[in-house]
Amino acid sequence: MGIKQMKIKMLLLCISISLAVVVAVSAESSGLMPKIRVESVLQNYGDILKGEQITHAFVIKNQGKADLVIEKADPD
Repeated sequence: MGIKQMKIKMLLLCISISLAVVVAVSAESSGLMPKIRVESVLQNYGDILKGEQITHAFVIKNQGKADLVIEKADPD
Protein backbone atom coordinates (compact mmCIF):
# COMPACT_ATOMS: atom_id res chain seq x y z
CA MET A 1 0.00 0.00 0.00
CA GLY A 2 1.41 3.34 -1.02
CA ILE A 3 1.67 6.45 1.13
CA LYS A 4 -1.04 8.18 -0.90
CA GLN A 5 -3.49 5.32 -0.25
CA MET A 6 -2.65 5.37 3.47
CA LYS A 7 -3.29 9.12 3.60
CA ILE A 8 -6.65 8.68 1.87
CA LYS A 9 -7.64 5.90 4.32
CA MET A 10 -6.59 8.04 7.29
CA LEU A 11 -8.58 10.98 5.91
CA LEU A 12 -11.66 8.78 5.46
CA LEU A 13 -11.24 7.42 8.98
CA CYS A 14 -11.01 10.95 10.42
CA ILE A 15 -14.09 12.04 8.49
CA SER A 16 -16.02 8.96 9.72
CA ILE A 17 -15.04 9.58 13.33
CA SER A 18 -15.94 13.27 13.06
CA LEU A 19 -19.32 12.44 11.57
CA ALA A 20 -20.01 9.91 14.34
CA VAL A 21 -19.16 12.51 17.00
CA VAL A 22 -21.42 15.12 15.37
CA VAL A 23 -24.32 12.65 15.21
CA ALA A 24 -23.81 11.61 18.85
CA VAL A 25 -23.61 15.19 20.11
CA SER A 26 -26.66 16.15 18.07
CA ALA A 27 -28.69 13.24 19.45
CA GLU A 28 -27.57 13.98 23.01
CA SER A 29 -28.38 17.68 22.79
CA SER A 30 -31.85 16.92 21.45
CA GLY A 31 -32.47 14.50 24.33
CA LEU A 32 -33.08 11.58 21.97
CA MET A 33 -30.72 9.16 23.65
CA PRO A 34 -31.39 5.93 25.50
CA LYS A 35 -30.63 6.07 29.21
CA ILE A 36 -30.06 2.76 30.94
CA ARG A 37 -30.98 2.26 34.59
CA VAL A 38 -30.22 -0.93 36.49
CA GLU A 39 -31.96 -1.14 39.85
CA SER A 40 -29.36 -3.33 41.55
CA VAL A 41 -25.96 -4.09 40.06
CA LEU A 42 -24.58 -6.06 43.01
CA GLN A 43 -26.05 -9.05 44.77
CA ASN A 44 -24.51 -10.76 47.81
CA TYR A 45 -25.47 -14.43 47.99
CA GLY A 46 -23.37 -15.21 51.04
CA ASP A 47 -21.79 -18.66 51.20
CA ILE A 48 -22.67 -20.91 48.28
CA LEU A 49 -21.96 -24.62 48.27
CA LYS A 50 -20.13 -26.12 45.31
CA GLY A 51 -22.63 -27.19 42.67
CA GLU A 52 -25.44 -25.10 44.16
CA GLN A 53 -27.33 -23.11 41.55
CA ILE A 54 -28.41 -19.54 42.20
CA THR A 55 -30.38 -17.07 40.14
CA HIS A 56 -30.99 -13.36 40.16
CA ALA A 57 -33.10 -11.22 37.86
CA PHE A 58 -31.62 -7.82 37.07
CA VAL A 59 -34.21 -5.17 36.31
CA ILE A 60 -33.04 -2.99 33.43
CA LYS A 61 -35.06 0.05 32.41
CA ASN A 62 -34.72 2.59 29.64
CA GLN A 63 -35.42 6.07 30.95
CA GLY A 64 -34.37 7.79 27.73
CA LYS A 65 -36.35 8.84 24.70
CA ALA A 66 -34.70 6.52 22.17
CA ASP A 67 -34.74 2.75 21.96
CA LEU A 68 -32.22 1.04 24.21
CA VAL A 69 -30.62 -1.84 22.35
CA ILE A 70 -28.64 -4.40 24.33
CA GLU A 71 -26.62 -6.28 21.75
CA LYS A 72 -24.71 -8.56 24.08
CA ALA A 73 -24.89 -9.61 27.72
CA ASP A 74 -22.10 -11.56 29.37
CA PRO A 75 -22.63 -13.11 32.82
CA ASP A 76 -18.91 -13.16 33.66
